[in-house]
Amino acid sequence: MDKYEREKYRKRQALRKKKKQQAINRLLTFILVALVAAIVLYLVISRQQQGQTEVQSQVTQNALSTQDSFSIEDLPVDTTAAAEVITSETVNVAKRAIYEGTFLEHFKVGSAYLVDDLGNVLYAQDENERNYPASTTKLMTMILALENVEDLDEIVTIGTLYSCYEEDSMLFGLSYGDRISMRDLLYGMIIMSYNDFAAAIGIEIGGSIEAFADMMNAKAAELGMNNSHFVNPHGLYNEDHYMTAHDLNLLVQEASKYDFFLETQASDSRTITLLYDGWEQTYEITNKNYFHTGEYNVSSLTFLGGKTGYIPQSHSSYASVFTDGERTYYCAILSSADSPYMTALLLDYMFEPESMASLLEITPILSILYGYYG
Repeated sequence: MDKYEREKYRKRQALRKKKKQQAINRLLTFILVALVAAIVLYLVISRQQQGQTEVQSQVTQNALSTQDSFSIEDLPVDTTAAAEVITSETVNVAKRAIYEGTFLEHFKVGSAYLVDDLGNVLYAQDENERNYPASTTKLMTMILALENVEDLDEIVTIGTLYSCYEEDSMLFGLSYGDRISMRDLLYGMIIMSYNDFAAAIGIEIGGSIEAFADMMNAKAAELGMNNSHFVNPHGLYNEDHYMTAHDLNLLVQEASKYDFFLETQASDSRTITLLYDGWEQTYEITNKNYFHTGEYNVSSLTFLGGKTGYIPQSHSSYASVFTDGERTYYCAILSSADSPYMTALLLDYMFEPESMASLLEITPILSILYGYYG
């Protein structure tokens, strides 16, 4: 064996040794996490036998929370606990530990906040950092419209619109004197994100963009969105128009209480009717939400609704609602190359981490559209 061959042999042996050690480390990590999960399960069973039902329930929730931390030294060790049947939920804790490196490598967001309908915080990353929310703002506009308009089929006559005509603004093309129902305005704003529809709604309800922004800020304070400020109904860039992932999460929670919002999310399309000077024209709009169309999906959850947003200053944002049939989950992401994609990645990591493998084979759609991929 010459010098060159010996060097190749040495490198192959070193690589094999490294891979073997990595495999051992992964196995030890899994065993450790599974042992901790088994100990927690043992404590739950013991306390149930003692009649402490309320305490048992709290321990179970704590075992499933990604926010929990405890020391093994603080817990009594029972050598038979590892033989107990481990629930699928606690197994997921172990799975996430194994897939954590893969998740962190690919999860690129400015901020994120995931909670369930019991108020449990499942994931948080810079959730109180202010950022520009873009069209996720329109969830607040929708809420105020649903609160202040008794009949959504009432006809709105379009006056002078302003604040929505920036370069690259998403517009339907409303004109002075057009007549359209409030319901169609809301559908177009939520499904297609038309900024002139949002401006028309704000002016109709508030009398002006500025007065409507005051209403938005008052509602934000009522919802506990204490780190947010609105200056327009659509989310086009303004340095004084901002939200945090925590506050956006509160906003999508409120939006999901309205049947109208869930109805728009379940719709494949909507025919919008525009009236002008005796003429009637209809337009078909299509729901292109990535989770509705199936371009993205979360294998263990059902999509209920969401609102995207994009501006160059903060890139993509997304607020969404999912369910597993028993619990509802609210997710808010601000400032990412592709927030819907990152939403799918986060939820897979939390609930079915093996699914990340197939997700990572997909090229993020918005990243391609806006030139951030590659």
